[in-house]
Formats: sequence, structure tokens, C-alpha cells
Amino acid sequence: MQLTQEPKKVIRSGQFQESKFKIEASSKAFQILSSKLYSDEYRAIVRELCTNASDAHAVAGIQDPIVVNCPTHMNSTFSVEDFGSGIDPSEFEKIYTTYFYSTKTSSNTEVGCFGRGSKSPFAYTQQFTVENSFGGIKYTYTCFINENGEPSVTLLTQSPTDKSGVKVSFPVKREDFYKFQNAIDNVLQWFDITPKCNITITNNSFTG
Repeated sequence: MQLTQEPKKVIRSGQFQESKFKIEASSKAFQILSSKLYSDEYRAIVRELCTNASDAHAVAGIQDPIVVNCPTHMNSTFSVEDFGSGIDPSEFEKIYTTYFYSTKTSSNTEVGCFGRGSKSPFAYTQQFTVENSFGGIKYTYTCFINENGEPSVTLLTQSPTDKSGVKVSFPVKREDFYKFQNAIDNVLQWFDITPKCNITITNNSFTG
């Protein structure tokens, strides 16, 4: 999504020394960006990951719904899967390790643009898995908080595949099942194309 930024004219008086503000990369900064900005981490995770997946379908021209798994006693994993084009491996690491970097800043057909959505699982978990199917290869990554408290990503495996797309998943604690179920229903009912899910989603979307 393109953000409107009006150019600003600054009038300076004299030759004063000027220093720009900076952000120091530290575990504290990453913690704030990963979790402290969300008032409701469950809804935020569902919204961010499902929006990314829906954007992938929109770019690829896919009308089929994305697939969401709500954690249950039968399967405690929360996951979001799309069947878009996947992510070029040369871009993957930059997308997942660079805050405020986004591939969507020049597009108005996609919702995201702040470069935080892919990192949103860190608001709940210390580790999550990303299966990225691109160009006939499935790349399986683990994203985790390292010993210095900083987000990191590691490529675990590569294997041939006839699919494309991205699947993000992580285990959920039993006591949080209902929180994710409630977040899924509250967030996804407003999507234009209701995601396919293992629980019933109330459909109140504005489709005209």
C-alpha cells in the first residue's frame, strides 16, 4: 500500500550543527517492534498473516481462499497458508529480518506496507516455521529469537515441490486455543474472500 508523504520545506537559520535521530538494533528494540506495539497480539497475528496471504493471492490473481488452521485439541498448530507465487529466496531473508522493509510500498492493490506483518508471530512465540514454495523448490525456514534476544532466521531444508506459496505455522498452548479461535472469527469474518478454516467463521464481510 502506498503511503502519501507530502514533501516538507524546512527553513534553517544559520549554520547550526545537525544530527539525525537513529534506531539502535538491540534486543530491546526488537522486543518493542515484535510485541509491545500490539494491544491484542492474537488478533494482530491473525490479521497480519492472513492479510499477507490474501495479498499474495491478489498479486497472483487467485480467487481461491487462503487456508487457516485454528488450534484445537486434535491439532494444536496455528497456521496460515496461501497458494501464491511464493517468495524469491534472494528476498526472503531481507523480508523476514528487516523491520520496516516491505515489498508493498509501491502498490495500492496490497494492504501491507510497514514491513512488520511477517514478524508478527514473535508477539506470541519465540519460534515459528515458514514453508516457502518457489520455483519448484520448498524452502523450510525456522524464525527464532536467538541467545541475544534478537530475531534470526535459518534455512532448514530444501525439497522439490509442484506447489507454490507460503505457509506460516507455530504451536499454540492449550490455554490459548479459545483466544486464537475468537481472534480468527472476529478478524476473518470481514475478509472479502472468507478463508477456508477448520472452524466456522461468521461472514459479515461487506461485498456489496
